[in-house]
Amino acid sequence: MMGLFLSQEEGYNVYAIAWHKWTDVAVSVVAVLWYAFREKLRATRQLTITTSVVSLVAIILAGHQGANITHGEGFLTAPLHPKNEGNVVPIADAVVFKDLVKPILEKKCMGCHNSKKAKGELVMETEELLVKGGKNGKLWDVAADLGLMMQRIHLPLEDKKHMSPIGKPQLSDEEKSILKYWIKGGASFTKKVSELADADTLKILALNVLKPSEMETYTFKAGFVADSVRFAQAPNPQYSGKGKILFDGKMGNSNFKSGKWLGFKENPMEAYLYFNQLITVSKVIFNTLILIPSYIMPAYELQVWGSSNASNLTLLKTLSPTQPTKIESFRTKGYELSFNPKQVNVLKLVGKSVQKLLLWHPGKGEKAWFFVDEVFLN
Repeated sequence: MMGLFLSQEEGYNVYAIAWHKWTDVAVSVVAVLWYAFREKLRATRQLTITTSVVSLVAIILAGHQGANITHGEGFLTAPLHPKNEGNVVPIADAVVFKDLVKPILEKKCMGCHNSKKAKGELVMETEELLVKGGKNGKLWDVAADLGLMMQRIHLPLEDKKHMSPIGKPQLSDEEKSILKYWIKGGASFTKKVSELADADTLKILALNVLKPSEMETYTFKAGFVADSVRFAQAPNPQYSGKGKILFDGKMGNSNFKSGKWLGFKENPMEAYLYFNQLITVSKVIFNTLILIPSYIMPAYELQVWGSSNASNLTLLKTLSPTQPTKIESFRTKGYELSFNPKQVNVLKLVGKSVQKLLLWHPGKGEKAWFFVDEVFLN
């Protein structure tokens, strides 16, 4: 019944709806017949097995059709396919639309804007249909506001016109930036990444998305390693790392989605480092990521606290890193906080993110991310 009500909304493919409706009818008919002749079916094992198989096939077909209509093509079979960890395309061969923009549209938009389910009469499956737009007009405009698509993307999540709708996978800051700078640059379907200027924000994003470098591993002979680590508030679930990130001796790179970085945005990083024996420490280095187009900035403030017990910590050093004033290429940056030697059993390391990006940044007014992967103690 709910499917019938939903089918009355605009945008659904008539043939897809018909297939789904009649497979649902088949499921109902099989169920009614099974119940009506249940005694006879129980008497014959072969009939019971046949009826079960027919019912299962009908349910799978109906469910598959419904999932494709509601969530997009291949929704039910997606877990069976190998997970795509990201495009690895040589920069010389990469095309901005095909390798940067189209994967975002396929992942976050086409579930509601395809030939079987065209919300707002908008289909995004081909370049021609993208240019055509939907019933509300064209998707983009290279003028100041960049057009309808970017307006909808930046609406509040609770707004019914927000893209993607609430309950659906949302675009990341990086994905929003890619769409914005693609449109701002003319929304070309053929331009290659190599044709962009080195300082172009879209090229900087491409270097991060398309061809992340391999993780380099370093061995440090000096320095202390905490026996245990506790976070007052956990890192963002998207960037919570794998294993002992802060002391694994592996330096991160521009691929902040690799699982080798800890990311903080809504809450500051407050990491408590515990040592079974007293250590004398006079220097702490935070290894951090700066990837400006993805809203990953230097920390607003870094702090080191220490003591022989967690209830009586003393502030040992604070540092306010210099903030960028323009879009730059990605880099990792180590921030060193030195202080008078101190014997401690506990260290508290604090990293506060920038709360409001400045006017020059494409995300002006929004919160920035703070990313860290290694801490070195001497």
